[in-house]
Amino acid sequence: SGLTPSLTLLCLQSLSLYLEHWGTRLGGVSVRHLQTLLLVAKKTRQAVLKAEKQAKDTPSSAVSQWTVNSFLFAAGLEHISLSPLVKFFEHTNLAMRVGGFAEYRGGAVGEAAQPSPRTALRTFLSLLTCLCSATDREGRVFLLPEEPQPPQPADGAASEPSPFYLRFVLLDASRTFEEVRGQVRSVVLIGGTLSPISAITLPLLPALRAEQLLALSVDHILPPRQLLPLVVPDFDFSYGARFAMHTTDGLFDRLAALLCAVVPAAFGAADGSRLDLPKG
Repeated sequence: SGLTPSLTLLCLQSLSLYLEHWGTRLGGVSVRHLQTLLLVAKKTRQAVLKAEKQAKDTPSSAVSQWTVNSFLFAAGLEHISLSPLVKFFEHTNLAMRVGGFAEYRGGAVGEAAQPSPRTALRTFLSLLTCLCSATDREGRVFLLPEEPQPPQPADGAASEPSPFYLRFVLLDASRTFEEVRGQVRSVVLIGGTLSPISAITLPLLPALRAEQLLALSVDHILPPRQLLPLVVPDFDFSYGARFAMHTTDGLFDRLAALLCAVVPAAFGAADGSRLDLPKG
């Protein structure tokens, strides 16, 4: 996901609400940073809307891209120092504070706002962090269209154009990773899909000599005969429902029932008796 015009609008509304309520009780530096963040969010939104309009007018060039500096100039942010804003954002945990207050005062930003103000502010912070930490050689800013919606039945009505979003893409991770490696004694890369390992080490550590790399590969800890895949039918695990309490409880209940069907004593009480589990 990336930064969409709706997310920048949610950031503007949340920051404005927070500043309006707490502005007279905050210090001068905090107020100045909040006002600057409002300006940055406003200019970023204007830049995205302008590029989105151009992309819709010329469908053949729907994907726009900028270097870091060219995007800052296009958005009118070249005279603003982003590093102090990012430090202020992180030091004060602003996404939680402003987002939580905006959700508490939900009537001003929409009680059912999806995604939440905190998500919008974190996405905004991620973009600012990338813009102030990368150079033109290392990254690009892209304006990309969202995945198209499924076609509607033919009724003669024109389909709505897909929304666009802003995304930063890191083209060269070696310099950033080199800074991390210079501060530690050893680097351990662990994962289940790192093979071939050279595909990972060459982009991240281009100066690493072959004798400095120790690769260890093992088979599955459990043999295949001890792995049992289970299918949970008719279960809503979509993004909007997967974190709901009834979803997690229902998933555990169904998995426990399936396991008990295969392993009769899989779940038991402290006294050795079976637990009563809901069916279905």
